Amino acid sequence: MSIVAEGPEDSEEEVGHEEHNDQGRKWGFTETSPRESQYSGTTAYTSHSQEQMRDMDASLIIDHLPELFNTARGLLDLLAPKKVSTQDMEVLQEYVEGVLRDLKVPGSRLSQKLKRKEDLFQASREHYGATEFIELQLTLRKLFNTANPANSESRPDAVLYTANLATVIKDILVKPKENQSTNIHLRGLQAKFPQAFLSTFGKRNNIGASRLLEESFDLALDVVTQAVIADLLHPLEDEDMAFEPDRILASSFYGSVPGSNLTTEELDDFYNSEPVLDILRNVKNSNAHKGKIRKRVSDIRSAFRYASAAAEHGDLVDFEVLNESYPWLEFITNIVIWSRLRLDELISSVEKQGGAQSIAEALEDIVDVDPDHQVVSPPKLQPAAEIISKEDTQ
Repeated sequence: MSIVAEGPEDSEEEVGHEEHNDQGRKWGFTETSPRESQYSGTTAYTSHSQEQMRDMDASLIIDHLPELFNTARGLLDLLAPKKVSTQDMEVLQEYVEGVLRDLKVPGSRLSQKLKRKEDLFQASREHYGATEFIELQLTLRKLFNTANPANSESRPDAVLYTANLATVIKDILVKPKENQSTNIHLRGLQAKFPQAFLSTFGKRNNIGASRLLEESFDLALDVVTQAVIADLLHPLEDEDMAFEPDRILASSFYGSVPGSNLTTEELDDFYNSEPVLDILRNVKNSNAHKGKIRKRVSDIRSAFRYASAAAEHGDLVDFEVLNESYPWLEFITNIVIWSRLRLDELISSVEKQGGAQSIAEALEDIVDVDPDHQVVSPPKLQPAAEIISKEDTQ
């Protein structure tokens, strides 16, 4: 889906039910998927995953690797240039606002340039699966017959992470906040962040590792926040469940949700006593992180209206307060900054491996591209975390 030359009608139109579900499948979840499954810490190796692997060609994955890296880097260099890592926030927001404005003008020089780069990127990207983000473990399994090959110069992790960064920029950078499909993109990003872009934090010799722990936590917090706001704007329709902002909020930040019809004091007790989720998933929250999460939850709740009159009029959320507290432009700017910082790390990683071409050549020497050899048995999965209501425990 191109992000340029989008007419005003297209940008404001809400996606239909079929398109909504199709986008959800691309992001790796569906409209009815429980949010708690995003925190299971496992990648489900399903029949869909096996089907994806059958559709992938190991030889094409290897052949297009250098081109994938170069075209992804070209997209990122255009939208998140080197300068964004050195300028102050006010200047950067003006830059990003200018980019967004130019991309909304069909035929502008920037939109034409981006369209060319996007087409080149997609020509290579199509060989790496149909999900929105390239699934690293599936790709490794296709190439090495295991999702955890020995750490070596032939691993393409950094290249694939770079492609996923390009996907974030091209798919979410110019999405209008009010567009309902933005909710799908935000939830998809939340479900895959930061694992679609890095393997771990702090280990220098680990391919795909990052030193951006605090920066990644801050962006993860912002992603969840914007996803919550989008869900409050476009709650899932359920005839059996009334719109309850606290359940939407808690399902994103906590391991359980409060019961219905609780008093404000009971809700306060819930938020103060329940553990918060590790929003980086594979990294446990530090005490400072826990404090930041609880503070963010408290700040979001300050925009909720608990008076009976608000409930009667269906006016339970002050969106003006939320939009002022968490501006969309600031969020997009933070994505651009983080993407540039992460890109610089990935470029360095690829260069240490000798470059994308060297990685591809190393893969050619060791990968068995016989398709019959790529069939593997699904690994044993750990059970996903289960989110429960307080009502269910009573």
